[in-house]
Amino acid sequence: MQTVSVFFNCNSNEVILNIDSFVKIPYPMIIQESDDKVLVFIPKLFISVEGDNLAHAYELSQFEKRKFYKRLEDIDGLHLIPKVSDIIPLRNRFDIQRILIERFFSFFLTLFLGLVLILILGNQVGKVLGKIDQAFLPASEEKKEVRLQRFKEKLEVVAPYIKEVKKVMND
Repeated sequence: MQTVSVFFNCNSNEVILNIDSFVKIPYPMIIQESDDKVLVFIPKLFISVEGDNLAHAYELSQFEKRKFYKRLEDIDGLHLIPKVSDIIPLRNRFDIQRILIERFFSFFLTLFLGLVLILILGNQVGKVLGKIDQAFLPASEEKKEVRLQRFKEKLEVVAPYIKEVKKVMND
């Protein structure tokens, strides 16, 4: 019975395997046979070996896997060993909670600003409609007199300018 030791990396919460466990991991291989040679390529580890037959090429690939492990071990990079499957669950790809909070905040801010804009426009339209309505109502005699008096005051201010414009037009 063979024991397999496994190490736990406290920094990244990952399990780090020993060399024997790593070599036993079944990474996908691409095998290409020609007339006298067999090529074995392990894409995940970028290992490529060539042997006389399939058994010899497989042994060389296992040897290269050990060398790969040793290189990572020498630089304290065992946490960089690629996983067999690259499928990452959806909940790990996105921070869904952060995205939802941002979307809800954006939605409610847009809704609030839109309502403020509608209220301001409604108030302005109400004022304009009130003035238009008031302009078409018949005025009382007192209002007519006040309006006429204001018109005469404005006309007195503008009269000298009107005379100058008439002179220029006649010349």
